[in-house]
Amino acid sequence: MTPIERAAQAIRDDWQMGRQATELDRRDARTAFESIDADQLADVILAATRFGDGTAMDAAQAVKNWLTGKDQQ
Repeated sequence: MTPIERAAQAIRDDWQMGRQATELDRRDARTAFESIDADQLADVILAATRFGDGTAMDAAQAVKNWLTGKDQQ
């Protein structure tokens, strides 16, 4: 499951608890960020550092690809 899919599931679970519509935006954003697995994120950054060109841009692109699932395509 990609981080985006995990976030979507976390948001669906939260909605099922009966939240009010006015609370959605802020809580959904927080839920999405809180659903990111720090261990997996660290692995992505470490791999980009070890096997990429070693730049911050390379690590940032690796994280973006991981978050959006593009690394699995």
